[in-house]
Amino acid sequence: MKNRKYLFIFCSVLSLLCLYLYFVYLRESFSGICIKNPDSYILNIEKMNGKDMHKISLKDGDILSVHTDVEKGRFNIEISDPDGEMLYKGNEKSDIEEFVLNIRDNGLYTIKIRAFCFKGSISVLQN
Repeated sequence: MKNRKYLFIFCSVLSLLCLYLYFVYLRESFSGICIKNPDSYILNIEKMNGKDMHKISLKDGDILSVHTDVEKGRFNIEISDPDGEMLYKGNEKSDIEEFVLNIRDNGLYTIKIRAFCFKGSISVLQN
């Protein structure tokens, strides 16, 4: 009888801990500013768990500038062309990252962000 009581208490505490971890760390959430324009995608994030996506219309000869600033957490970024071919895929953990992509085809380019306990900024701009 005593063992059942301890087992019940243990299971209850474990369940509460799992719920806490889900609501604090794993649940999809976004707090900050997200600006989606036809030529840019700007995120100033206080906290982000989950994913977001935006499409930017680009032409042959355009340059896509990407700037990331990580204060906390981590994120993945994927940029693909109109045919779905991956142009860039990165797992950003560094403080500041900047790069450019030269565009060779006209069409809608897809930018996907996946973040875990992320705080910082991401900007993708057409130049």
